[in-house]
Amino acid sequence: IVQALRGLLPSFRELVPGDLDRLAPVLVKLLPELGSAGGNMGLIPAADLDGGNEKSRLQAAITELLGSLAAKRGTVVVIEDVQWADPLSAELLTYILRNTKDSAILFVLNHRNAPEGEPAWLSATTQALLPALTPEEIKGMVSSMLGTDTIGEAFLGKIVEFAEGNPFFVEGLLEHLVRNKTLVKTKGKWNSDIVRTPDQMPSNLQNLLLE
Repeated sequence: IVQALRGLLPSFRELVPGDLDRLAPVLVKLLPELGSAGGNMGLIPAADLDGGNEKSRLQAAITELLGSLAAKRGTVVVIEDVQWADPLSAELLTYILRNTKDSAILFVLNHRNAPEGEPAWLSATTQALLPALTPEEIKGMVSSMLGTDTIGEAFLGKIVEFAEGNPFFVEGLLEHLVRNKTLVKTKGKWNSDIVRTPDQMPSNLQNLLLE
């Protein structure tokens, strides 16, 4: 959510600067950059923001700012990997979704696995299931990225196992292997016939994303 808001800061400053300045004392705890740019040098967070009061005011401020922006221009907010949201972020997301349903805002939430249980934010969304890539589709993607149809079966099997059908992870894993010089190109040919060993692979998907 913070990343999504940061991505919208230029639009806030351009289209709703008055609302941004007015709400900045509340938002600065979530977006510290508001205290050092855009006319808010030395901005001090609102003094009474503590405990539940801080949370409720922050939720209201974000929702109001998004609503103000949407009134000026239709807005799309993309939030990736919602499955890793902590409880406070999930609560904030639920509040925003429920209180902007009449605004010209489209929220696109990416969730890698089916949500466990029934998270509160789920009731405010319309779900669209994207099927995982098949091994053959992953092979096609790898071939396209490497520029060759000659892909070692053991190598491809490791890619399929690690990526779990997610094209983003296919791309990320290939970049990881090239960056670490595990996958190298010699005389115009990639060494994809070499079997990957465990120490050459990221330990998990989160570690891959954090590189």
